[in-house]
Amino acid sequence: MPLIGWIGAVVASVLVGAALGWWVVNRIMARQYKSRLHRATEAIKQQHASTDDKLRAAHTRATLELEQLRASVPRQVAVATSEARAKITRLEEQLRHAHAELDKLRAKIAPPAAPRKRETEGDNGFAATRPFGDSQ
Repeated sequence: MPLIGWIGAVVASVLVGAALGWWVVNRIMARQYKSRLHRATEAIKQQHASTDDKLRAAHTRATLELEQLRASVPRQVAVATSEARAKITRLEEQLRHAHAELDKLRAKIAPPAAPRKRETEGDNGFAATRPFGDSQ
């Protein structure tokens, strides 16, 4: 075999070896990639599932709390309005007592004046009037 034949055979075997090496390395890396991808996917699925469970539990707690608040609001409103009514009644009673006390004090200071007698000509129920011509 001439020298060119040997060089051609060496180059061909190097190219076949390189192609075979590339194929083997590519297969190994693809398997590693698939394995890592599978592990990462499973980890993300587990995280998603645990987060989903936590959110469901939080939603359930919030729903129960909301229902409890809805049930207690009418009672709280009734209590608040009854307290306001009681306070208003108490203040009205204090005001009545204060007015009564003022009336007592005014009665002590100045006795009530006698009502004025109306100028009526007769006791017929009509207002006292003068004729128009008498005004001068």
